[in-house]
Amino acid sequence: MRSASTDLFAQALPVALIALVSILFPLVFSPLAGFAETVRDDKPTNFPDLIAATNKKPPHGKSTLSFMVSLARRPELMHPQYLRMVLGSPDQARAHSFPANSFSWSQSDLWKVRYSLSRTMGGGSSGGANGFECRQFIVAYGQSKIRLKDLQSRLGKPTRCYFNDRAQPVELYQISPTTTLSASEPINSFDIERIIVSYTGPVLPPVGQQDLFQASLFRQEQIDHHLDRGNRERGLAFLQEHIDDNPEDIEAHLLLADTLQRRSDVNGAIAEYRRALALAQGSSDLPMQKKAIKGLRRFGLAPDQAVSTMIVSQKGDQVR
Repeated sequence: MRSASTDLFAQALPVALIALVSILFPLVFSPLAGFAETVRDDKPTNFPDLIAATNKKPPHGKSTLSFMVSLARRPELMHPQYLRMVLGSPDQARAHSFPANSFSWSQSDLWKVRYSLSRTMGGGSSGGANGFECRQFIVAYGQSKIRLKDLQSRLGKPTRCYFNDRAQPVELYQISPTTTLSASEPINSFDIERIIVSYTGPVLPPVGQQDLFQASLFRQEQIDHHLDRGNRERGLAFLQEHIDDNPEDIEAHLLLADTLQRRSDVNGAIAEYRRALALAQGSSDLPMQKKAIKGLRRFGLAPDQAVSTMIVSQKGDQVR
């Protein structure tokens, strides 16, 4: 037979356990809830919106903010192979990978801002299985038209607020255990001056093929965007980058030939029409063959003429 004290203890135990859980639950899960709020899901980067931002005067910083948040959520995209498709070639021409430790885009006219990417490795020259790496991508604005409060509306309450070495207020967001996003806004400027995405953690995986495909589509839209608006230098730079990565793209060779012809670069145009024709013949693409032949005939050339035949342009403009 159980005593009265035993019965009383059995009745009080569930109540005590509930009270204990009610005390411990907020202590354990509140930090995680705050972290989840900081990294709550956001709309993916919309590349066409980024192109539209180039028409804004002054440039629309909210589009760059979307881009930076996307990089913070996917730090493996902070890679020159990916970024050169979005921003064009870095100042270090034709850079594709990470043999170098830093890259910059000081001449990019996408949003009229400056970019830089840096990387350091730990645990050996290549990181190794147990190594780590640090990556940092910075965007520096001339005039962003975005404020720290815009960042708060996007990411919630900052993890930490402090002043940098120039006495500028900085807000830092812990996007993940390995990645932060910070922004600085000079006092009384009403403009974010700089946004930094920093990653420190295990060596990141390569950029996925789907991400490279999406970036390639964005680059093709950039080509059309610049060429349609008469910005041929910029359009040609993106187009040449695309051909470097896709040397068998017949349509791209034809577009390059047409553009060079409009620039009076006769030799360059003929060379590209011939490249397009050779590729089209190799793939039995009759429509593309006809376009290439039509282009050659504009210069009075038949497709079976010797490849060495060239017409010297009076202006001698060369894009290569």
